[in-house]
Amino acid sequence: MTRKTKHELWAERTQAFLASGLSQRAWCEEHGLRANQLGYWLRKFEAETNSSSNNRWVNLDAIAPAGSGVSLNIPVRRSRGSGGD
Repeated sequence: MTRKTKHELWAERTQAFLASGLSQRAWCEEHGLRANQLGYWLRKFEAETNSSSNNRWVNLDAIAPAGSGVSLNIPVRRSRGSGGD
């Protein structure tokens, strides 16, 4: 089984588990899987989701289109020792 195929298979399994409302142990017993495997993939997908949601950039056009009269003021603080002033 290729890495991509395994990833897709476990993505389907974790979605099915999350939709089931069962405990990890009960769901795994029903599906003939080990709970530690499910736990591993749940953590893996959660980490992937969290790392992709740490994006600090926001498209301001989506918030306030040009010409809307909305402005954004961002105060800037310099820390000491930053080489400025």
